[in-house]
Amino acid sequence: MNEGSDIQQVYIEMYRAMIAKGITALSKVLDDSFVLVHMTGMRQMKKDFLKAVADGTLNYASAEHESIEVSKEDGHIVLTGKSRGLYKIRGTRVAIVTLDKP
Repeated sequence: MNEGSDIQQVYIEMYRAMIAKGITALSKVLDDSFVLVHMTGMRQMKKDFLKAVADGTLNYASAEHESIEVSKEDGHIVLTGKSRGLYKIRGTRVAIVTLDKP
């Protein structure tokens, strides 16, 4: 496996863990500097994101990956993923949403 495919696999595993509420797996793959930016613009730090997944505030039901691209920029590896997901926030079903790099 090469570095790009390794990173793509981590992205896929992250989604699997979100759906399965695999907090240990999520904690392992997400850097401590991880911040989830919601579609509303709200920023959620890693510990708050993990808590929301664990307590059911965020419920991920599915994910379909349309594209996962890996590139190098300024000496850093950058993954840009476009994935469609179905999820619930605080029990309210949210329509399919596309997540990708802004």
